[in-house]
Amino acid sequence: MNLRQLEIFLAVARHGSFTAAAEKLPMAQPAVSLAIQKLEESLEARLFLRDKSGATLTDEGRVLVRHAEAVVSQLENARQDIGAFSKLATGHVTLGAPAMVAGYVLPPLLAGFRRQYPAISLSVRQAGAKAIEEEIRSGQIDFGLISDWRNSEDMHAEHISSHQIVACVARRSRLAKAGSLSWQQLFEHPLILFPQDYYMRQVVDHASLRLHAKVQVAMEVETVPLIVGLAERGVGVATLLDKAAEAHASQVARIALPSDARIDVALCRRKHVPLSRAGEALWAHLLGAAS
Repeated sequence: MNLRQLEIFLAVARHGSFTAAAEKLPMAQPAVSLAIQKLEESLEARLFLRDKSGATLTDEGRVLVRHAEAVVSQLENARQDIGAFSKLATGHVTLGAPAMVAGYVLPPLLAGFRRQYPAISLSVRQAGAKAIEEEIRSGQIDFGLISDWRNSEDMHAEHISSHQIVACVARRSRLAKAGSLSWQQLFEHPLILFPQDYYMRQVVDHASLRLHAKVQVAMEVETVPLIVGLAERGVGVATLLDKAAEAHASQVARIALPSDARIDVALCRRKHVPLSRAGEALWAHLLGAAS
C-alpha cells in the first residue's frame, strides 16, 4: 500500500465509478483498476463491489476510507507546513549579541526584518562575545554578532560594521569638558568596565598591556543602564559604544578616545552547518543592511 494507491482508492470511493475516477485523476481507466486490484491484494480484502452501475464500497472499503482520508489529510498538512518554510511564512531564529550591540545596533535592523518577514519569530540572547561563540558552536543559537571577525576552523564570520568606543563621565565632572583622552590619560582614573569576556573590556586591557599601564577597575558591570547610572553619579569613567553614549547624552558627557578604541562587529555562524530558511533570510538581511 502506498500514497498513490490511497489517492486513487479515495477517488473511486468519492465518484462511485472507476471510469469517473480515471477522468478526475486523470488516468487511464485500466490503470485505476490495476491500482485498486493491487491495493486489495496487499490488504487481502475486497474494497469495492463492481457492477454495471459502478463501484460500491464494501464494509472493509468504508473502514479504509476513514484511514485513507486521515493519511492523505495529514500529508497535505505536512506539505503546506513545509511549504510555509520555503515561502518564509513561518520559522524561528535565535540570535546572540553583546548587550550594547543588541540594545543600540540591532533595533533598526531587526525592525526592518520584521516588516519584511512578519511571520518569522526571533529570539535575541544577550551575552559576551566568547559566550556567544560557544553557544553558536553548541547549537544553542543559530548565529550571532561577535567582535572578532577572523574565521576559525569551525566558524565563519563576516564583518558588518565598526563602532568607536568613547569615555563617559558625569556631566559635573571636570573631565566633561575634555575633548579627548589618550589611553594613558584614561588609565589615570577609576573605570567602570564590562567583565573580561566582553570584547570591549579586551580592547581596554590590550591598550593597558601595550602601554604597561595599570587599570583601576572601580566596578565591573554588564548592563548599560547601570553603567550609565554609575558614571552619572561619579563612581568612575565608563567606556561605551558611541551609539550607546549618544542615547544617554542627557545623563553623561562623551569624550573621544584614540582611533584604535574601536569595536568591529561581525556575523558569526558554524561552518558546514546550514541555517534554516528563516536563519538564512535574517543573515542575508543583516549583511545587506550593513553594505
